[in-house]
Amino acid sequence: MNALKSKGFKASNTSHYIMSLGDNFDRGNKSVEIYDFLKKQARKGRAILLKGNHELLLKKALEKKRVSALDESNGLLMTIEEYRDINLLDDVDDALIHMNKEGWLKFINEMGWYYRLGNYIFTHSWVPYDTLLEIDYFNNDEWHDAVWDDGPTRYGEDNVFKRTKLTLVNGHRFSWMYKIRYEEKYKKYQFLDLSEFPPELYTPFRGEHIIALDACSEYSNRVNILIFDQYDDGRVVLNSELSD
Repeated sequence: MNALKSKGFKASNTSHYIMSLGDNFDRGNKSVEIYDFLKKQARKGRAILLKGNHELLLKKALEKKRVSALDESNGLLMTIEEYRDINLLDDVDDALIHMNKEGWLKFINEMGWYYRLGNYIFTHSWVPYDTLLEIDYFNNDEWHDAVWDDGPTRYGEDNVFKRTKLTLVNGHRFSWMYKIRYEEKYKKYQFLDLSEFPPELYTPFRGEHIIALDACSEYSNRVNILIFDQYDDGRVVLNSELSD
């Protein structure tokens, strides 16, 4: 919320829209507050919300009405326990039932896999396979895999993005991973501990056809925000002066 405010976002401004690339929960003690905020923006038609792997974990838990060891290690139990404590419920299973009644599963199911704005493609991690030419035809199973996928390692960046002049904006894979891999000045940090990283390693990575946003927020305590200006003639421009 502080990051949005610092970049000038105002919930009362009808020309301001929020796009979230997913993974909104499980990494702090304000997941319920985040849910309430995003849901309110979505109800007003002012939020574009995309699924991340943490939304998929929560979706599975809500459908099965139980959690797994994977859920606990990924922080999902923290989100459910927070909801349980706020609502004075008896146990985790009871919390999942009440979360369903309150609309959490519906909220996740209504999230998209990707969003196109001008020449930018927004998604949580990557797109299925190495092509965008038939992006509308990928099925849910293919997108599910892509949300978890480390696209650059599997496919490489020199793919259809370069040929179609589109730019992928994603999260999931930390921005410092891209910087260490592709920017010579950061290669010296490859085998160092996160505590030895300079702050700029957590800022967005801007490649020729990819922008990586994930700030490793749990560790860096920052959230990266990009601001795009959309004009009446359809042009979409990254506002470099305000983005961070």
